[in-house]
Amino acid sequence: MFLVLFLFKLQAQTEQSNLFDDYWKIGLSFNRDLRFVNNENNSVDYKIENIKSIDLGLVWNYHQWQNHNLKLQLRYSLFPYYFKDSYEIKEEDAYLGFAKHTELFTLYNEFKIAPTYEYMLPLKNNYLVIGVGPQVSYMLTTGRINYGLTALSTNLPDQQDVIGVEYETNINNEFLYGVIGNVGFIVPTKIGVFNLNVHGHLGFNKYFETEVNTYNLIVSPDTSSSHDMNNHYIGLGLNYYPKRKSKKIID
Repeated sequence: MFLVLFLFKLQAQTEQSNLFDDYWKIGLSFNRDLRFVNNENNSVDYKIENIKSIDLGLVWNYHQWQNHNLKLQLRYSLFPYYFKDSYEIKEEDAYLGFAKHTELFTLYNEFKIAPTYEYMLPLKNNYLVIGVGPQVSYMLTTGRINYGLTALSTNLPDQQDVIGVEYETNINNEFLYGVIGNVGFIVPTKIGVFNLNVHGHLGFNKYFETEVNTYNLIVSPDTSSSHDMNNHYIGLGLNYYPKRKSKKIID
């Protein structure tokens, strides 16, 4: 990374003054993220799908010197597409034929705070930006936390045990910790600065974990599996900083 930064610096044609001398240091932030879920294999193909979320927030560039910048990101994360889980009892495992289950259920919103260091390389009138910093999140529980469901097969022969699927979700942590990094471009314009970036987050702890148990299937064996949101995600972001009003010079 440092070699790339050095090569870009050699090619930079114009050294610029501090960017936020002419623009607001506090800006608006919009991000679209894809969060990853781990799914272990089981007899009924139970799974939780990866989660799409939207981030809205503020970014404060509180200190800049030369090509270095320190900023504080405050964001509120929404899960507008909810969590989706599903399973299917296969035809050979149930006298009824098969049973399907799909459910959408609202779970969590999130507050995030991330102090970030950035290196800004001038490229003519724009900047290449590379940043990294720690992030702490507080998750709000707004939906189902602990729950269970059993899927029954009907028309069973006498003495046949009930076929079922049981699952329960438990929250492990309300506070999540990780490291977030970003690479992007800063483009100053007449109406403000636009910062386009791609970012990735590496989480150090999980938020929730679902345990799934299947039993009494006709052909497939009984299984236990674990499914969790691991707090890793990638995304696209856009920050906007309005231009300061020019001061009039009086002769």
